[in-house]
Amino acid sequence: MLVLVLKCSMGTKKRGVKHGVDATALDGTLRSQGVDGGFQFVVFPFPRATLSRAPDPKNSRLLRNFFWSATQEGFLLAGGLVQLVMLSQQYEEWDVNGMAVDAGLSLVSRVQVPSSFYQAREMSGKPWSPAGAELLTFKLSESE
Repeated sequence: MLVLVLKCSMGTKKRGVKHGVDATALDGTLRSQGVDGGFQFVVFPFPRATLSRAPDPKNSRLLRNFFWSATQEGFLLAGGLVQLVMLSQQYEEWDVNGMAVDAGLSLVSRVQVPSSFYQAREMSGKPWSPAGAELLTFKLSESE
């Protein structure tokens, strides 16, 4: 089983790609490193386009472009799943379902993640106690 786990590549003051992988352009950043795809799971934990806690349309665009890149550029195998780990309130604030549908995905499950499963941290490294996180799982829609 091959699993691709991405680390957030945006949200820094320098606005650069970290670790050589841009979640919104997997074709350009992974293939140049010899990774051709074929993943059963593509996972993006705690995506963020900005450091602001207020709703920002850049977060929705980040997700839409990530979903498109994962599904349309050959990284997700047929029958594979795309997963996000994110705070519960971000699902509505960022229109996650709308962004997924735009890329031909449908929600399979939305499950609460136990707070003991992860250590919430500010970008500065300071501990933070957010409202619960969820694991969101998507698959390609039947019409795709």
